[in-house]
Amino acid sequence: MTISYYLLGCRGDRFDLCDPVSPIRLVDDPDGLEGAPHDPAYQENVNQGGSYYKGQQDKPNDISLRLRIGGHDYPGDADDLHTAVTAWRRNIGAGPQVSELHVVDDVIGTDRWQWVRYNGRDNGIPRARLAAFGFSGVFTMTLTSDSSWWNSDPVELDALTETSVHNSGWFAAWPQWEITGPTTGLKIGLGGEQITLADLASGQSYRIDTDPTCPLIHRDGVDAWAAAAGRQSFRTPAAPEADTAVTVTGSAATVTLVLPQQYGAAFG
Repeated sequence: MTISYYLLGCRGDRFDLCDPVSPIRLVDDPDGLEGAPHDPAYQENVNQGGSYYKGQQDKPNDISLRLRIGGHDYPGDADDLHTAVTAWRRNIGAGPQVSELHVVDDVIGTDRWQWVRYNGRDNGIPRARLAAFGFSGVFTMTLTSDSSWWNSDPVELDALTETSVHNSGWFAAWPQWEITGPTTGLKIGLGGEQITLADLASGQSYRIDTDPTCPLIHRDGVDAWAAAAGRQSFRTPAAPEADTAVTVTGSAATVTLVLPQQYGAAFG
């Protein structure tokens, strides 16, 4: 199968949405895989033909699943089907909980997902029909991702030995760092940038997220930006779809770089 889908529920169960013998499976491809909706922003001026594209506001992404429940290929009985749909309902949560909807492309070897919430915008699982007939035709359920982007497994490498990192994503990626002491004169960064960190003793650790929307430096689980880096700030992410130099100097017991991978669509 070229494209397949599965859901990892908020309770930890996995649902294969393409297997013919699965109790809950897709009728066709979901909607919402080609990219989240967005509102473009344009600047218009007098005596100008057209307008200037200035950017866009990307929205949460709705994914509509058209599902078939039960049927002649399903090997279980009515009680098995009831157990399966009850597990499904528990695993999509009530809104605060998130599950993972995965899209697997076997040809190019990708597995991308979005964290999704149940938004309640459907009529629910037709349980009376299932009890009477052991089958439901097309049942539509919509799940919503807070984020516009699709994710794949992050790149993780030893920053003391590797000299570059590859970002396969469509967007610039801000690295996360996991460092254990003892450290001496350690400087970390990408693309020539180097941020000097205060030395760690043996057994101490840093956890660092450089994303400017939520930057942090924790030492042994406690906020320590001022003590660790002073007024320095990280300004260089990994370029999209490219290799970026890893510029680490000094010594440490371990320095692990974790680079998120994000995409504008489930495919491509």
